[in-house]
Amino acid sequence: GNGENALYLSKKYPNKLIITSDIYEDGNFNLCEQLKKKKIDNVKIFNQNVLILFERFKLNNLIKEIWILFPDPWQKTKHYKRRLINLAFVKKISLSLYKNSKIYIVTDCTSYFISILKVFYISKLFKWINDLPYKWNYSSNFYNKTKYFEKALRNKKKAFILIFQKI
Repeated sequence: GNGENALYLSKKYPNKLIITSDIYEDGNFNLCEQLKKKKIDNVKIFNQNVLILFERFKLNNLIKEIWILFPDPWQKTKHYKRRLINLAFVKKISLSLYKNSKIYIVTDCTSYFISILKVFYISKLFKWINDLPYKWNYSSNFYNKTKYFEKALRNKKKAFILIFQKI
């Protein structure tokens, strides 16, 4: 995206370090411009695949929240293996989180929503916090509107949020 969530989180948590990860240069460039313009200094950009961040650095028990907004759903069945959120990824990020830390995931793809639920259930490392349907609607539970959220609205899609807490 354009870093809207990073800007939102930097204001919500002014005394915390916000690390963003996106491989797309345009989004990172836009975020850099906004950080400079707004004089925000608690956001750092990791401009590579997030898997490299978790593999390269020892982040054990250092992260309080993870936000994954509109990961590529890879909707064709033959491409499901490319999805970011799989069992190996969930196990890897669980090592980085404090006990009771939360993961927020937003998607507008129903099949990915179901796949994410299955992966977290199988992992047995997290509990599903917003397990009632009225709590799944991103737009009624969060006010941070991102580029991809707006795109989902234009395409008449509903954005779902899933919130998991590390056990």
